[in-house]
This record gives sequence, C-alpha cells and structure tokens, in this order.
Amino acid sequence: MQAVSAVGDIFPMHCTAYGKAALAQLVDETIPKILGDNLRIFTTKTIGKFDEILNEISRIRETSLAIDIEEHTLGICALGMAFKDRARQVYAVSMPIPTVRFATMRARCEPLLVAAVQSIKHKLEQRSRSHDSQ
Repeated sequence: MQAVSAVGDIFPMHCTAYGKAALAQLVDETIPKILGDNLRIFTTKTIGKFDEILNEISRIRETSLAIDIEEHTLGICALGMAFKDRARQVYAVSMPIPTVRFATMRARCEPLLVAAVQSIKHKLEQRSRSHDSQ
C-alpha cells in the first residue's frame, strides 16, 4: 500500500499537511484571502471552519509540524513542514503515510521529514549564496 500523487496535482491548503504548514508561515490576515469563502469538505475529518483552521495553524506554528489525519483523503495521513527562504518564499514538504501505518510510522518519519527539510533549506541557502557572489 502506498500514497501517490502526480507532479502538478493541486491539493487544497486547509486539509493537507503541507498546505497547513505553508499557511502557518503566513500572517493570519492573509489566510482567509488565500482560502476563499468556503472551505470544501473532503472527508468527515476535514476542518471546515475558519476559527478551527486558525487554531490548527497556531498549533503548527508552535511545533513546526502539520498533520493531516484523513482530512483530504480517507486512508491517507501525512506529516508536513514548511519554511521561508531568504527571499521570503514559502516552501512546504509533506510525507504521506497510509492510515493503517501512520500510528506505527509517525515516530520514525518525523525526524526523517525534519532532516529532509533541513537539507532542502541548506541547499537553497548554498544556491542563494552562490548567486549572490556572482
């Protein structure tokens, strides 16, 4: 069993791990503008109220880790993290995990996600420095 998405697929921000992680990088005032008037409900676990989304984003800001427990797709959970580069662009990364494996895999996957994000940040910083010196 695996979770697969194609390059170029578009997923909603309010109910995906990387979407919520990216939203947590922004100021609260911009979030309703990005999400629009109605939060589409995908599953019975989708957060559909703005105040609940803002509470979730506040929690993500404290921990740096976003979680999707079948909010977008039944049978799929995910961990997500986001960061801004020197130019203040937001980058987000997620690790989807089948729900049946999430409880047992989460503790092992969290540090792998952190390491992946740190590696991406490091490579972006190196590339930015090399462009600055040219």
